[in-house]
Amino acid sequence: MEESARGAIAAAHATRLSEILDAHREFRRHVVPLCAAETPISDYVRGFLSDPIHEKYAMGGPLRPQPENFVGAEHVLNLHQLTIDLCREIYGARYADPRPLSGTSAVTAVLMTLSRPGDRILLQTSASGGHASMLPVCLRLGLEVVELPYDFDRLQFDADECRALADGADFVLIAPSDLLYAPDIAALSFDFDTTVIYDATQTLGLIASGCLPAPLDAHPRLVISGGTHKTLPGPSSGLLMTNSDEIAARLDAELSPKFVRHAHPHHMAALCAALIEHQAVGIAYSGRILQFAEALSRSLADAGLSVIQDGSRTTETHQVFVHVAATELDDVYARAMETGLTLNAKRKSLFRDSGLRLGVQELARYKWTTSDVDRLGTLLAAVIENSAHTDQLRADVLALTPLNEFADDMHLTQ
Repeated sequence: MEESARGAIAAAHATRLSEILDAHREFRRHVVPLCAAETPISDYVRGFLSDPIHEKYAMGGPLRPQPENFVGAEHVLNLHQLTIDLCREIYGARYADPRPLSGTSAVTAVLMTLSRPGDRILLQTSASGGHASMLPVCLRLGLEVVELPYDFDRLQFDADECRALADGADFVLIAPSDLLYAPDIAALSFDFDTTVIYDATQTLGLIASGCLPAPLDAHPRLVISGGTHKTLPGPSSGLLMTNSDEIAARLDAELSPKFVRHAHPHHMAALCAALIEHQAVGIAYSGRILQFAEALSRSLADAGLSVIQDGSRTTETHQVFVHVAATELDDVYARAMETGLTLNAKRKSLFRDSGLRLGVQELARYKWTTSDVDRLGTLLAAVIENSAHTDQLRADVLALTPLNEFADDMHLTQ
């Protein structure tokens, strides 16, 4: 193929790439973001994603770096050490590992490092809000899976039944994707020899700011895992933390080079920036998350919708659940998409078989107020009940989108 022809093909692909990204930017300008799994990062954090340290490799961690390492590996190891220092201050963690590439890969890395085929694991399943990836991962690793008992009326684990199953369990994996109330791990009383993995992806920011209790000392062999881009508004990355010296030593020495080769150190740098930013603004940000979640729950309930919660106990995270009949869910979801509301439709027991999951963590970074959240609740009720024409609903959404700009006190600018 001639050079001119190759150049024309490359130019066409470059145009297509630009069109895809331009379309996404245009999409973002016309929606109210209510997906509980997504959050924006600030320009301060985003700036670190282009740092040339992304090209570097390092083998082992700062506790046990490999002697024959890559030239310049010390710079990546220093980033890892900074993550440890920040997580010690923020979470009370003696060890932290930022090398997993996502929340799911963080859990997978722990299990691949510590477990053996045939080990028995107590697992939170998808029905009670567990992340859908966890069961396939456990089965692929040859683990014997036992479902953790759950009280769907109280929206929390059944402590008595969990204790009855705990004897002889090698691992416990609690990885909630749908979550209104953080689990009380200490109350579940698992055996001291059992390794407990708690994936706190959804609540890392709320824990960091003290709105939820730091669970690291709830069990002697506890590992906190998580994706770093929900209530902690960081890059798409993974994080592990533990206060167990034995587990820390194994993760530090074995995670790389066994299971992670290139750990994306530019994401590690951006994660450090997000943790620094959270130290500065996290208390205010987390407070707004809880304030907005309570306001949205109240507004939807006042509109006559079935808000799922434990009695009068409002959600304690960024998520709000609304029951929608299974026969109506597809139509409601289609109206939401057409209107410009990004949310999640769910079909599982946690939602009384079917419903919507809403998240306010992105709105809480923007120029929204609780009055605006009340307006949103009225709009959502109209979408769910099909009580207004789609054109009017779309206009109401567009009237709210100018609020989707960072509030001055919700991010760092330096």
